[in-house]
Amino acid sequence: MATINQIIVKGYIDAIDPTTHTARAVIPDKDNKVTGPLQILEKNTLNNKHQHSYAVGEQVLIIFDPNSKNLNEGWIIGAMYSGADAPPVADANVETAVFSDGTSVAMDTSSGTLSIESPGTVNIKAGTINIQGAGDVVVNGISLVNHTHGGVVPGGGSTGKPQ
Repeated sequence: MATINQIIVKGYIDAIDPTTHTARAVIPDKDNKVTGPLQILEKNTLNNKHQHSYAVGEQVLIIFDPNSKNLNEGWIIGAMYSGADAPPVADANVETAVFSDGTSVAMDTSSGTLSIESPGTVNIKAGTINIQGAGDVVVNGISLVNHTHGGVVPGGGSTGKPQ
């Protein structure tokens, strides 16, 4: 019978296969042996689907099949922060995702604030988009609420661009 320290082990991602959603890992406590492709556990995989990936070198927790004696029958169940890789926020009320390009999505449940920051383009595609809220919309320094128009002409003329 396998012992708990043979079933649950720490490892480091060695290689990732995005087409099969599996990864191999190096197991330091097993003489740095490399596993076979292990399935990566997700929150959902049937009707609602979630997918995330690990980075090579990322520390993960692995559970092996207790009835197997090889390193090919197991599951990567999650990653762990360490002293070298701290969590992005130190607030129990904030759930956040920070990506390698600097994009972040954060939900602060204490204030009800959802924050999204991206150094790149943000695309939103929907049948209908409704936005409601107090305040103003400012694009390239021009206020939707307080902008003015130059070139106002009476009658059927057009105004100039918003300022």
